[in-house]
Amino acid sequence: MKILFCSLSLLALPLYFAESTAQERYIEIVQRYGRAQFYLETAVLPTPSPDSMRLIAHMKISYDNAFFVKRQDGKFGAELNFTIEVLSRQVSVGRKVQRRVIVVDSFAATKDRLRFVEAAFDIPLKVGEYELLSEIYNDEIQKQIRLDRRRIAPKPRKPIMMSDVMMVYRPNTLNEDLRFKLLGASGNGIFGRDYVGLVEIISPQPIDVLAWELYEKTTQKEKLIEKKTIPKENLIAIKSLDVNESEQQTYTLSAQRLSQSVRYLAIIDFQAERLANMRFLLKLSAQAGKETYETSKDFENAWIDIPFALYDITLAIRLMEYILQPEALNEMQSGSVEEQRRKFLEYWKKRDPTPETEYNELMAEYYRRVDYAFFNFYTARDFGWRTDRGKTYILYGEPSSITREFPINRPTQEIWTYNEIKKRFIFADRNNNGNYERIAEETLP
Repeated sequence: MKILFCSLSLLALPLYFAESTAQERYIEIVQRYGRAQFYLETAVLPTPSPDSMRLIAHMKISYDNAFFVKRQDGKFGAELNFTIEVLSRQVSVGRKVQRRVIVVDSFAATKDRLRFVEAAFDIPLKVGEYELLSEIYNDEIQKQIRLDRRRIAPKPRKPIMMSDVMMVYRPNTLNEDLRFKLLGASGNGIFGRDYVGLVEIISPQPIDVLAWELYEKTTQKEKLIEKKTIPKENLIAIKSLDVNESEQQTYTLSAQRLSQSVRYLAIIDFQAERLANMRFLLKLSAQAGKETYETSKDFENAWIDIPFALYDITLAIRLMEYILQPEALNEMQSGSVEEQRRKFLEYWKKRDPTPETEYNELMAEYYRRVDYAFFNFYTARDFGWRTDRGKTYILYGEPSSITREFPINRPTQEIWTYNEIKKRFIFADRNNNGNYERIAEETLP
């Protein structure tokens, strides 16, 4: 279904704010928060041997930071080496390298912040404290893209051994062969995504009780919001938990289900789609006979692809001029910042297509379109959201097709066709400066 925002005519939009101020604020936000996305997640897993452990490391980086070069066939490519090295007292005790080759068809694809290249590693280690070095290196341009150092300090071993909590997309657990894909947000959750917690447990005795508690975390306190026992179907006996280190990575982890084992996978389903964009604390406790073991995870339910305007409530409201009448916009802009925020959230909450979840798809889509207009339709004279193409994109979204015509003795034209809503918009570059003005709107048969 095509999402439309059509409260106002595109041709009769007054200016409600000082554009230069809004533009400067937008650029400031982009410069501050628009850096390339890099994620590194580590998790320590137990082994049956009390003096050993497994280290899982997962790295990914967005395309816009991969440094592509143009190839002879006209496409763009990047060759990256992902390296993980483990040091003990400055001495290397483990090192792995994985090579990834990416090829895209257009320059625009090289700037995509929402596509990632990733690598996963499985490194066996003796129990101890280590320093982990991770590096991403571009071979073609001989450039180090990312270097990260961090300490790994596993908890003391106990009869019931638990891995760190890993966040994975909701899996299908009905098959004998289980597949799991890490969220890949540096161990955090992702706001608006459907995910669960995954923990590997080694217990010589059958597990009697497995329970979790979830707390909201603020600067002042922790508030318990839910407490549950994990059902039997979410405690799965397995042969082993394996890491997919191949380049063709559609999943990160896999396991084979068994009828009985000392190894288990616990799936913690806290219904992530209901969680707000804030910090949480997850506690997990397992009891087997007289033995009890607890582990915890502090994580953020992070909105990793939040549209830029939503970092500033004043700017976000100003950019609603295309969907609000002047009186309604003036009313929303009145009052203190907190009052503006309340009215802003109330407006979008009433229009939330999934009110049972915290993520508002309609609001996110509107401001995603604003971002797209900002980056793709700016001209020397107008800001991206002020151009006719920018306004049309914000209100109607991505066209079904775009064609460009070069009539003789007439300006270049761009034609946007929307099949679903049966509309066609025609834009012309009258001054031959890249500023395409809308000259016609047609209704398709």
